[in-house]
Amino acid sequence: NINSNNQFDFKNKIELREIDYFYPNSKIKIIDKLSLQISFGEIIGIIGQSGAGKSTLIDLIIGLLTPSNGKILIDGKNIDLEKQNWQKQIGYIPQEVYLFDDTIKSNIAFGIPENKINYKNLKEAIKLAELEEFIQSLPEKENTIIGDRGTKLSGGQKQRIGIARSLYFKPKILIFDEPTASLDIKNEEKIMSHIFNLGGDLTILIISHRLSILKDCNKIVNLVNGKIDKISTYKSLLNNN
Repeated sequence: NINSNNQFDFKNKIELREIDYFYPNSKIKIIDKLSLQISFGEIIGIIGQSGAGKSTLIDLIIGLLTPSNGKILIDGKNIDLEKQNWQKQIGYIPQEVYLFDDTIKSNIAFGIPENKINYKNLKEAIKLAELEEFIQSLPEKENTIIGDRGTKLSGGQKQRIGIARSLYFKPKILIFDEPTASLDIKNEEKIMSHIFNLGGDLTILIISHRLSILKDCNKIVNLVNGKIDKISTYKSLLNNN
């Protein structure tokens, strides 16, 4: 996840050109002739019924799947040429953040030996994920052990540690999969305001079933049967409902 000084450095736009995706050995199209442009710094919501192709679309953008037809370009370069370098620029925050029975700092600097943790990155990630106040209130600060699967934390705190973990590795793009599914309304609003505050410096994609959390997105992509039904703003979606 740490950026290398490669030639494949996302600065301008992601382009999906006429993407098809079939499951292997199947004629069923999961993604159908889909074209989309995402500019650097945009916050994009992705909505649609279950089975509309939201997760498949994200897996294609991340490079976990390869399009059956069409191509995906990052600043004009095909991601197939530089898949690993591209993936190093992506922070993915799943619905359920995996936490282990260790310190907050080890959970944020995931997979980095303690003596190799970059404290500048750690501090910045804690600040951007708005964990500072919480961590300062703990006697052991970032050395606090959080319990197996983070049993000593609230849902919102777990989610923020997930965000901090992604930010520690300095991504160019953050992808959230149903970021507030396990939270109550109050925590949902808090987490979403943190996420939207990160926009501009990062490109953010948010998959959600809940339209209410996408109100500050630059645009919302509505998928139906693997196709883009429409691209709208939150306001225009509300007016049409």
